[in-house]
Amino acid sequence: MYVKKLKHVFVILVIFLITTIPTSSANEVLINGTGYALSTEESWNFYQGYVLTIKGVDAKGENVWIELSRNNEVVKYRILSVGDTFIYSKNISNIIFSAKIKNIYTGPKSDLVLLHPVYQYLDTDLPPPIPTNNSISVTPNINKTAVPIPNSNKVSLSGFEFILSIFIALLVAYFIYCFRYNKILE
Repeated sequence: MYVKKLKHVFVILVIFLITTIPTSSANEVLINGTGYALSTEESWNFYQGYVLTIKGVDAKGENVWIELSRNNEVVKYRILSVGDTFIYSKNISNIIFSAKIKNIYTGPKSDLVLLHPVYQYLDTDLPPPIPTNNSISVTPNINKTAVPIPNSNKVSLSGFEFILSIFIALLVAYFIYCFRYNKILE
């Protein structure tokens, strides 16, 4: 009887995991919340051939013209202010690139734009980056003097990871309760 009751719990757990695990390529994160500092007319080469360019900053330093391209073709451009987020997606549920304008600095010779956080997700319509040495093969390259800003020491979970961790914690708590009080699925 004890084994039969545990079998039901196991079946429920397997069904839960099968229905909630996303496909790995659909949500694969290539750039996870890092920051970049780019001057006017500088570009940063991202994975899968995407290139982000700061085209210009207005005279007051309030707006920035950002352009995302691939294979020398512009896929999206926007004029944004501090606090705005540049988002490129092929459809509403498939975000490929996201960058928040953290700050804009103006200077006599050049302007500087801080982007943080920056995320890039796998574009499933393109071949994935080729892994080498347990990492993505093409490290973003700096054109001119762009400076990467390291991630802060934050731990972030995706929605799936959060729900899964709650489910596992509840399952473990249930088994501890059952074994302690000898009440298996009563």
